[in-house]
Amino acid sequence: MIADVQIAPLYQRPDLAHVTAALFRDIWPDHYGSDGRGDAQADLRARCRPTGPPSALVAFTADGQVVGSVSMERHSYGSGPDEEPWLIGLCVRPDMRGAGLASRLVQELERHAAAQGHVHLYTTTHTATGLLKRLDWAPLRNFDADGVQWNVMHKSV
Repeated sequence: MIADVQIAPLYQRPDLAHVTAALFRDIWPDHYGSDGRGDAQADLRARCRPTGPPSALVAFTADGQVVGSVSMERHSYGSGPDEEPWLIGLCVRPDMRGAGLASRLVQELERHAAAQGHVHLYTTTHTATGLLKRLDWAPLRNFDADGVQWNVMHKSV
């Protein structure tokens, strides 16, 4: 099933923005849910552009089901001066996890960033450190916030 998944820049598939916003609300209800301060539709509208940051990639099936996404932004949680751009918002629908889709999304964003002339990518995570290390991302620094250990990582692209 994972072989049937396509990945494209969101600007090429703006028809999938609404479904991607629903995925964001499901994955991050504290931020994008009804009580959250985030606006998934607004964030995706800002990322629906051919170059960036900001920009987004979306993973989808032939019947238009969005199964994952990843974005590139200028700054993110834990960003420092002269660190840009940032990989953010990596998500895969729960029933699609474990089949390599997150790796494909990260690698596609790396190519997307390199094609736009970026030399490095950065990210902050507390859940995807192992995945990113397998993809040759290196630890840059760690910090603790509200009892969560965050890892800032980077990669030359």
